[in-house]
Amino acid sequence: SSRIQQPTRWRQRHRAGGSLRFRARRTFWRSATLLLLLSAVCPACRISSSASNAIARVRSPQKFPLLMLRGVMKRFVSVWLPRFAIERMMRDRPGAIPPDKASALIDSGPHGLTLSAVNTPAAREGLRPGLRLADARAVIPGLVTQAAEPEVDRRCLEKLAAAAGRYGPNRNTEGADGVWIDITGVAHLFDGEASLTDDLRRRFKEAGFTALCGVADTPGAAFALARHAAPGAPSNSTIAPADGCRAALASCPVEGLRLDTATLLLLKRLGLKRIGHLYGLPRIALARRFRDLKGKDARGAGPLRQREELAASVVMRLDQALGATPDLRVPLTEVPRRIVQQTYPDGLISHDGI
Repeated sequence: SSRIQQPTRWRQRHRAGGSLRFRARRTFWRSATLLLLLSAVCPACRISSSASNAIARVRSPQKFPLLMLRGVMKRFVSVWLPRFAIERMMRDRPGAIPPDKASALIDSGPHGLTLSAVNTPAAREGLRPGLRLADARAVIPGLVTQAAEPEVDRRCLEKLAAAAGRYGPNRNTEGADGVWIDITGVAHLFDGEASLTDDLRRRFKEAGFTALCGVADTPGAAFALARHAAPGAPSNSTIAPADGCRAALASCPVEGLRLDTATLLLLKRLGLKRIGHLYGLPRIALARRFRDLKGKDARGAGPLRQREELAASVVMRLDQALGATPDLRVPLTEVPRRIVQQTYPDGLISHDGI
């Protein structure tokens, strides 16, 4: 019986030793990963060069991106063109929109003709996009109107995004009136981010468009700063410092989180009007508030499952703006340049040969 049990006992001891060795290796790699990450983020926690080199020799360097080890932070600029459709028509069709009279572009919607864009005199009188044309006529009987051209606006915005390649290779349109640009590692070529945004706004102004810029670590934060910063503030007030999105977005309204109308309405009914109001609110409590809406507060919010989805969208947009969740963007694809070449054995010296 001892001869029969001996291989079994040896096999059990071998398995136990193998599992212990596996656990030891796993603990070592986890500790090494944590030390390298801490050394990249916190200067006070940096490990010695000999230990770092020893880990790097054993572990493949592809596991730790170079940008992460050097602490390089991504930077994005969001360009908002608040009067894009109006200014585009004024540039392409001079005289169609008088600059000194209240004018608007109209488009057909589910409730009839509505305003899609207004110029500065019309905005001063209280008109805004989304207002029905009949209500706008009641406010300003002599309102000058033109039909909107969304397809022409889209092509023009794509051309503007393509022309913004001098500020970064990765860029694309953002909605119907904006452009985002990845300016990581480019700002020093313009003597800083403030000079970069000044140059960018100057070039947009020369093209006939009013541009407002926001710069932050994430495209979501840059979007909020460009559209909801204090009006009339200097350009450097829309630039969030590195790793400062949380403080820069605290005073911005919740409209900066790129939420739909129903979600914004529910947030305001709950008294959450600023992005900073969401910081100290636990995620479970936010979902419970959306779920427990009753009476007139729940009007237009939909069934229970839809309200839970709205709460999840708030959390996702907030995490994207703060950098806790990736906000993936698809850059503009460059038009391929094709060149046709043909060689001849002898030189072409006659007109017929050419």
